[in-house]
Amino acid sequence: MTTLPDPACAMGYPECQLVALLGESRMPAFEQYIELKAHPTCSGSDPCSEPHGPVFYVHDVGRFIEG
Repeated sequence: MTTLPDPACAMGYPECQLVALLGESRMPAFEQYIELKAHPTCSGSDPCSEPHGPVFYVHDVGRFIEG
């Protein structure tokens, strides 16, 4: 299994971190993959101290990368 960096948000990977991790060219494929999956929105309250907006669970990102 691919080793991923720690997510920048306590709830998962924010979109800006995903772009850095996957690259712009793979983002459309990820967006299609994640389309019907649940993902939280970080508002900057507990458990996180800054608002990250939409974040994506580590296990979903890992499954996408593993293909």
